[in-house]
Amino acid sequence: MRILHQRGTGALLALALAGFICSTAWRGSSKALQAYARAARHRIAFNRIGPVRTGLFIADPDGRNEKPVLPAESLDYNASFSSDGRWLIFTSERAGSADIYRVHPDGSGLERLTSDPAYEDQGTLSPDGSTLAFVSTRGSGMADIWLLDLATHKYRNLTNHPSNFRPSWSPDGKWIAFSSDRDTRPAAYLVLAVLLTEALSFCSQRSCM
Repeated sequence: MRILHQRGTGALLALALAGFICSTAWRGSSKALQAYARAARHRIAFNRIGPVRTGLFIADPDGRNEKPVLPAESLDYNASFSSDGRWLIFTSERAGSADIYRVHPDGSGLERLTSDPAYEDQGTLSPDGSTLAFVSTRGSGMADIWLLDLATHKYRNLTNHPSNFRPSWSPDGKWIAFSSDRDTRPAAYLVLAVLLTEALSFCSQRSCM
């Protein structure tokens, strides 16, 4: 894996990013939200695949106390917890196309977040819960990382380059890591590189460091 850090002409800096990618700790000031986050870290979300449907389930880390989040009436998959543990973000084809939804872990508050005919998947909420990062083929027909401001409902193409996947927020919400095959060459093995660029830095607040 590597990090692409652009300044001026742009210099490549090779770093191991495993710690960054795997770190999902959220350091909020609210004790209530921290409690939700602790609860989320002790649950797992997954989907079960059937002949014509897939359903979302949550369970304890050891797989016990499994229970469905929603009735398995369509194709629901790729679930992830919000940082505060209050929401499950997931992809569903219940409206005909793959879109991003969110729902509380108890199955209440189901909300559709995207509604484009394009294929949209791999949604993840920023640590403060204000912005959704997701993969979409809208516009170009190729996979890009998009951002959705949940308050204003405004969309922004973050990558503007095809073949980008699996966005992941940094704990402070200022960076997004993602996998991309943009640098692959013909006859070479396909290795997904994690790319970060200063140009793609996104602040959930109005000012950055």
